[in-house]
Amino acid sequence: MIGIDYSLLIVILNFVVLLIVLNKILYKPITKFLRERQAKIADDMDQAVKSRDEAGQLVEQRKQDLKASTEEMRLLMSKTKHEAEDQAGDIIRQAHGQQKKILAETDALLITEKKKAMQELESRVARLIADVAGKIIADKMDEETDAALIEQLLKERGVS
Repeated sequence: MIGIDYSLLIVILNFVVLLIVLNKILYKPITKFLRERQAKIADDMDQAVKSRDEAGQLVEQRKQDLKASTEEMRLLMSKTKHEAEDQAGDIIRQAHGQQKKILAETDALLITEKKKAMQELESRVARLIADVAGKIIADKMDEETDAALIEQLLKERGVS
């Protein structure tokens, strides 16, 4: 028969007590620590996914903002170009108006000067005719003398 020795029972009892003590002191804290660590890792992973999603949204928003500002700049440049063209057209129209005004003033001045010159010329011609007529009447002799006298008067006046 098999005999049970009390020392075997003490060893078994000692082993069971050791397992209970190890379970309380080591196993439960280690499993608790591992669960907490696993939960922290899962939270960190969730936080990383959220951060990545937020970063993606921010990048997309920045792209949209960039597109909007680019479009706004294009519209502003187009508007500025059209305004510059309009101003250039206004300046050209004003220059044409001033040119027409100057030409009209010049034409009026030329007409006035022409009238003055014609009046002066008419006055000179009238004096010349009066002088010639006076001399002809004063020295009326014959046709040859009249022709010679007219020729002499024209030479004196510088008209030939």
